[in-house]
Amino acid sequence: MVSIRDYLDACQIPDKRLLNPALRKNSVKCILCSLLPVASMAVLLILATHSSANEIESFTNLDNATTVREKAEPEWVPPGFEGLNASQETVIDVFFGGYFLTSALTRFTKREVTILEVEKIVDRLNDLSDPDRVRELLAIPLYSNFEKICKSQYSVDCGRLDTTSVDIIFDISKLRIDLFISSTLLLTRSLDQLAFLPPSDAGFSVLDDLSIFASGSSERSANYNIANSTLIAYAENRLFMRSNYTDTDNFGVDSIFLQQEFEGRSYQAGIFRGNAGNFIFMRDYQFLGAALENSLATRIDLNFSLGNEIEVFLDSRSHVEIYKDDRLIRSQYYEAGNQILDTRGLPHGSYDIELHITDSANRRRKEIRFFSKTSRLPPADQSLYFVQAGEVLLADEGRIFPTGTGEKFVRAGYSKRLTATFGGNIGVSRNQESTMLETGFFKQGKKYEMQSIFAYDSYGVAAVDFRFRYRFGKGEVIVSSRKIWNQDIRVDEISQIGDALVQSSISGTFRTSYGVGNLFYRFNERGGRDSEENYGVRWSLSSLFGLPNVSGNFEVSRNNNSNFLLMSLNYRFQKNQWTHTASTRYQLDEGLEGDAGPVLLGSVASSWMDDSSSANRYLVSLRADHQPENSLESKIDARTSLGQGTITLKYSPDDEVMDYDAS
Repeated sequence: MVSIRDYLDACQIPDKRLLNPALRKNSVKCILCSLLPVASMAVLLILATHSSANEIESFTNLDNATTVREKAEPEWVPPGFEGLNASQETVIDVFFGGYFLTSALTRFTKREVTILEVEKIVDRLNDLSDPDRVRELLAIPLYSNFEKICKSQYSVDCGRLDTTSVDIIFDISKLRIDLFISSTLLLTRSLDQLAFLPPSDAGFSVLDDLSIFASGSSERSANYNIANSTLIAYAENRLFMRSNYTDTDNFGVDSIFLQQEFEGRSYQAGIFRGNAGNFIFMRDYQFLGAALENSLATRIDLNFSLGNEIEVFLDSRSHVEIYKDDRLIRSQYYEAGNQILDTRGLPHGSYDIELHITDSANRRRKEIRFFSKTSRLPPADQSLYFVQAGEVLLADEGRIFPTGTGEKFVRAGYSKRLTATFGGNIGVSRNQESTMLETGFFKQGKKYEMQSIFAYDSYGVAAVDFRFRYRFGKGEVIVSSRKIWNQDIRVDEISQIGDALVQSSISGTFRTSYGVGNLFYRFNERGGRDSEENYGVRWSLSSLFGLPNVSGNFEVSRNNNSNFLLMSLNYRFQKNQWTHTASTRYQLDEGLEGDAGPVLLGSVASSWMDDSSSANRYLVSLRADHQPENSLESKIDARTSLGQGTITLKYSPDDEVMDYDAS
């Protein structure tokens, strides 16, 4: 740029002379000479400013169309490779807020992107205040902002844009568009709106889910249940049907009903199983009727609680089957000792389950346990209520639909969170014979949880359920007790609360640097008979002698009339996709029928797992057990995007029996 000093020098007049009045007159020409270029520059500057304003105005009208940045000279490409800068057209993945929206046909270069399927993107954006405006902005050629791509995980000031319109970052190497939309083009939702799913924008849809459970052996007939659930829906309205095909009942429809569910309210009519929510003495009914209730299913800000723990004693590696309503709903193999069963797949509600336990010597026994899966406290901003009315149904062998019993009922319940950590509920149930009242509370503290529920009916039957859990330092104590007083009613009187029973358990767990200890006591009695009592102590070491691959367990317990001693040593080695384990244990079970004194048992196993794909996982394992009845076991487990399946085969060479378990 030429300075004024340069022009003064060109006139051969030092700048100081301009300050001398005597020289001003003689210097007019030179001064005019110097001012003429300056004036010319000012005129050019005014014209340039006016031209730039016009250009900026035109770009503003185009919103995020071709910008000044795109007016820059194109990147140099070696001769013969000019096609690299040519426009391309293909399907691009579109992300918004870090989540995948859809894939859309797009024409692009490194610097410019034109979306050809704008409608697909707008249809997936549910929170637009002006969809038509966003549709217009997306249809304009967009600058790619390729310089904003994060080059590595350590890059800063990248991967995001602040925009007053619609902007993108296009990564040509990944064929990915990250979409950025101004907050003025997005809806603002209140907190209560954010608690629920938005209104459905789906039309007609169908979902079918098929599950198969099977268990049997070469010595006994197979037990199986083929369960199918079909859902036909339009927006929030749906027709639901659940059916079962079993080895005993053949084909039968368990539920068929119409339902509408939106923003926490549910309306149902048809044949279905009524769940009484937090009320544990109101059993599940299969009935023909209607129900009005508010639901947590459409909330998006809740975690649901799991059911209560079911713990059983196993004197050897055993097969445990779980039945509900005489239907197999879960089965699995468990190791010897006191084991907590996997109940994650059990449905919500309060009901009795029947455990069929087969030990390594093919001895079978049954136990009946009470199970409850509920949400302990209602949401702070939503009380829970339900009203159900209809006729109780009963599954009839050989019939497709359950038949009516003639027993009409109506029941209702209300639960509310009274403080942040304290909630209560009250409910009433009325049938043609009796009326039952149930009430209770739940309190959650910093280190404890406590629940107490009381029920009473017009027959004079009373019940109480109490549960307490306290956590301290590295341990916890759990107390649970349930009792029903039902001794004096007549045979023809059937209480809604249930038969007399007593169930109590106390468990204490503490963790130290030397291992984890557990003290336990359990008592179970139904109808004043068939009592079971278990108590003892367990100790587990995750590492022995400082070896990370070696662990150990020790247990001493008394189970009914049998004293049990168990000491085990376990070794685990893992490399790449292979896992190898070996276990040996010393076991003494005094008082068990057919007891042959202390025994030394063991097992070895190897498994191979491939989980390299995020959608698929495959597991194959082989196992050999030396027990009172030796066995060989193989298992195949597959979890894929199409479904999941497991099959386990166990062969006992001593008695030549083959068992299988599949789902």
